[in-house]
Amino acid sequence: MIRFTGLRKTGKVVAAVIIIIGYLLISSTAVAAPQTTISLDPSRPETVDGWYRTIPTITLTASEPATIYYQWDSTTGSWQTYSAPFASLIGTHTLYFYSLSTSAEEIKAYRVKVDPTITPPATISFSACEVCHGPGSTLVGGDHVTNYLGTFHDTELRVVTGEDYPDQDRCRRCHTYQMDLNKEKSLRSQVRDPEGDDHAVTGNDNSLCFACHDVARSNTPEYNGDTIFNQVKHSSTNSSGRALTRYPDADFDSGMCGNCHNPHGVADTTNYLRVSGQALCSVCHDDPLLLPKPSTYAYQGTTKYSESQHASAAQFPEKQVGECANCHNPHGVDDGTGNPIPKMTAMAEENLCYGGGGGQCHSSAANSELGVNIYERFNLLASNTAKHNVDDTTQVNSEIECAGCHNPHLNNRSYKTIDPDAKATLFSPPPFTIGAGDNRFEETELSVAYTGNWYTATGSGLSGGSRKYSWRTGATATITFNGTEVTWISFAGRYQGIAEVYVDNVFQQDVDLYQPINIAQAAVYTKTGLASGSHTLRVRVKRTKNPLSRGYYVSVDAFDVKDPAFATVDYTVFCNKCHDNTPPAGVSIPPGMVNISTAYFTDFHGSGDGSVSWNDYTDSDESPTVKTKSPLKAPYSRAMDAVPCQLCHDQHGSANVFHFNENVNDNSVTVTSENGADADSLCSSCHPGTVDDFHAECLSCHNNWGHVGPAPTTFAGKNCFDCHKHGRTIWTPYPDSESCEMYFCHPMYKTF
Repeated sequence: MIRFTGLRKTGKVVAAVIIIIGYLLISSTAVAAPQTTISLDPSRPETVDGWYRTIPTITLTASEPATIYYQWDSTTGSWQTYSAPFASLIGTHTLYFYSLSTSAEEIKAYRVKVDPTITPPATISFSACEVCHGPGSTLVGGDHVTNYLGTFHDTELRVVTGEDYPDQDRCRRCHTYQMDLNKEKSLRSQVRDPEGDDHAVTGNDNSLCFACHDVARSNTPEYNGDTIFNQVKHSSTNSSGRALTRYPDADFDSGMCGNCHNPHGVADTTNYLRVSGQALCSVCHDDPLLLPKPSTYAYQGTTKYSESQHASAAQFPEKQVGECANCHNPHGVDDGTGNPIPKMTAMAEENLCYGGGGGQCHSSAANSELGVNIYERFNLLASNTAKHNVDDTTQVNSEIECAGCHNPHLNNRSYKTIDPDAKATLFSPPPFTIGAGDNRFEETELSVAYTGNWYTATGSGLSGGSRKYSWRTGATATITFNGTEVTWISFAGRYQGIAEVYVDNVFQQDVDLYQPINIAQAAVYTKTGLASGSHTLRVRVKRTKNPLSRGYYVSVDAFDVKDPAFATVDYTVFCNKCHDNTPPAGVSIPPGMVNISTAYFTDFHGSGDGSVSWNDYTDSDESPTVKTKSPLKAPYSRAMDAVPCQLCHDQHGSANVFHFNENVNDNSVTVTSENGADADSLCSSCHPGTVDDFHAECLSCHNNWGHVGPAPTTFAGKNCFDCHKHGRTIWTPYPDSESCEMYFCHPMYKTF
């Protein structure tokens, strides 16, 4: 966008304004469109508030052979075909234009103000600048003195020794002694920098500022010199569809320092900014003349930004909460190679989010709703598989940045991520509830351990068709469970005795199982109010009885465990935005990565198709015994809904390979081997028992049949991930397996 220079308009009706603003209409064609540039003669307005006194001539130029169309103050009226330079209208108007060849350019806009009746003041000569340019001045720019006093330009600009004007007259460091309409703003033709070197001033442009601000200095810590600034968009003279390229109602051309700074000072500031904080950026980035921002554009305007977490919480030292300068440096920052960091950010990529890693921003747990130090999460384990590779040193075969999942201009604690395919769209993961209600554990399950002599009784009225019983003194049955409530299901009757009950190794009470009639599936003891987590309930045969009882039997039929609903959200769809092997723009994935979108939803973990039984070939390869698989630890159960990714994986990084959480289902997890040699702690978070208990189905054959080949007799110490991973199936017929019933012994097993 363009806005203007020179004199101040007073008491006149607005005439015509020229401001260049690029408007973007999304083209449906992939063919590169021509680009149109606009130029005016005179090139800039003559007044400080952006008014042309001379009616400018407008020239439109296409970057390739094309037809140029334009119209004033509308994009829906009749378009005129450009053939030659033309004069601007008088007043305040907006010129819309675009070029068309094999494809159409996005519409751009240029606003202009013209008033030929403005009369400049006569040439004057006074020894004291403030006499005419101080309070109450009606001359060029009005009062240049009041806001100037006390600023750095006032206190630090001193006259070079030997020059012919008094030291106290700092104005003449930049301006000549007399006003001269032949010299724009009566600027000197040469200015001397603090080191004593002279610099030519070519006009009311950056050559004046760069005379002193050519390099970074201690008193301008956020300015990195003109070499970097001249490479960023704020120095560009091109029009834009994202923001105005000139500050409204000012007399500086696109790319000039004066668009953001008033060198004579601004009320209540000492940094020369025309407007303080975020409001300065909003003037150009939220001008109503701009077309709606496309969905691929991260910044969607002040209204949406105000709802983000950064708007209410982001603050670096010496910055205001929520202002753009917390993350962006409008002058650019050297990336270490002489080039500016993209998007004018204050630091590169993830380092910006970490706040430099010094306890600022996301390198402090205090700044996280969940108390998580994100910087620490990404640096817990050196393995690239332990984290998303946002760090440059890990981006060898793949790459993702924080902005691939988050939009700092939109996200907040209610919406922590965006749709990676549309950066302007917040992603809301669906709710997911695990557990709640009773989970029955039969007496035969692996989570129930026995000591002493126990026997089995069967009957149609029993839970699962059987129960364990004992009358031996000191015999115990112990269940290990996760939950907040547990009930012992027993058999009560005329021959039943008394047992002791312990919860978490603490004696609770004696339970008398005598009843005058037999009662199957009797709930004889319940413990409530347990803290969520792992607990034990132990039944111990006391070998005492009720005087009315005829025996000492103690039976264990089942246990009912109640766990509260575990409410979370399901990020599986979100994760598969990349893990379906078709990542969004800006993201690349490692070669050979498993397509989780396909693999996961055919897994037991992801399909909800968790089988509950298996064929036991221990006694016969012809007539296998159908057995119930061991239950999962609460709140999980077989054939439950698919498990969301984040229940096993940390979305940022962890101390385990493959992002495995350090704690799963209240169980500590340590997996540092990429082949899974130490993955037992992960599996045992949900599967009860030992590693061989997990593999009872496999060992029912491999412990009993004379296979040739690597048939294991134990799975302890094996590399778990050789068989168990997303989408893995295994079919391994051994050399002597021709006589085996392949359907029974070696089907295509899903192993995850």
